[in-house]
Amino acid sequence: MSIAEAFSRQPSAFSFVRPAAVEGPFMASTSSPRTAHCLTGTLFDLTAHCQLVRLPKASLEEKHIMTLSEFLQVFFTAAAPISELRAAIPLAVNVHHISWPIAFVVAIAGNLLPVPFLLLFLDPLSKLLSKVKLFERIINWVFERSRRRGKIIERYETIGLALFVAIPFPLTGAWTGAIIAFLLGISFWRAFISIAIGVLIAGAIVTTLTIIGWWGAVIAGVGLGIIAILGMRKS
Repeated sequence: MSIAEAFSRQPSAFSFVRPAAVEGPFMASTSSPRTAHCLTGTLFDLTAHCQLVRLPKASLEEKHIMTLSEFLQVFFTAAAPISELRAAIPLAVNVHHISWPIAFVVAIAGNLLPVPFLLLFLDPLSKLLSKVKLFERIINWVFERSRRRGKIIERYETIGLALFVAIPFPLTGAWTGAIIAFLLGISFWRAFISIAIGVLIAGAIVTTLTIIGWWGAVIAGVGLGIIAILGMRKS
């Protein structure tokens, strides 16, 4: 008796059961008319009629849709004053495995959300909060730090504001840019357009570095080193 006949005559002794849900980076091919054996059948039927197809790596690691929970996490991380999009885009791409175009759009929208409110209501809000000593100290500290970082904006105005926001460093970005624009008296639409341009550039930089990975970190380090050296020479 051949091995194939033994398998076919005694399926219970050599039965193979595969869960309906796909496990790992494989899926059963449905091209065969006897694909049912891929789920429950004899070992001989499985090897004869079931083909395992390796899925592309991108389909496993990258999603093209976002759940509501993921959207809210990325959106409000980008809207927060410290994290902004420099943390939101890596969160979406590296943690939630969202495709970079969707991560880019959601992070840009979240980062721009607080800008018009800061430009329009920062003056009356700061005056109201300054009546409380604790808030007055915090506001004065924030304004003083923003003034120190706003020298490039004082010199180049809207272009300087866009460049300041475009650099994805800590304590730069849309929040600090909006505060400096308020302190320097830049009009609403000029400030908003400059900040929006800067946010788009920063989003492109962060997205590129996130996709490239370690090479992006090396390129960023070299670029920052060159900028620092040029700045020291000019000073």
